[in-house]
Amino acid sequence: MAEVIAILFYLDSEYQISDFKYTPMPHEDYSAYSSFDVVDNEILTLSNAKEEDKIKIWKASSIQYEVLDSFPRMEEMVEVYRDRVVDSGLFKSKFENYIVELQECYISGEIDADEFKQAFLNPPSL
Repeated sequence: MAEVIAILFYLDSEYQISDFKYTPMPHEDYSAYSSFDVVDNEILTLSNAKEEDKIKIWKASSIQYEVLDSFPRMEEMVEVYRDRVVDSGLFKSKFENYIVELQECYISGEIDADEFKQAFLNPPSL
């Protein structure tokens, strides 16, 4: 059984046969910026975070995957993002603009679905 699993991992790493990707967990603990609402949705509160740390906190949260679960329903992606991220600084609006830019590139055919997902999960410094 272990041999089969090892072969599947090898094939996936060589030929990318699945949508599952290993994402290493960051060493920093950003749990102070997360809370849960009454229906157990994670809420990311970035208002008290340093502007330069917000992208790291975003990348460490599970919300990015929940937003991406709505792909390719673009309006729903933005709605989930708006509802789940609280920020009084620039990050929220800049990242939302980044999402819209990615959506425009996807709709115009400049990037495909995999490139969209990769760019979404690995945003540049905003």
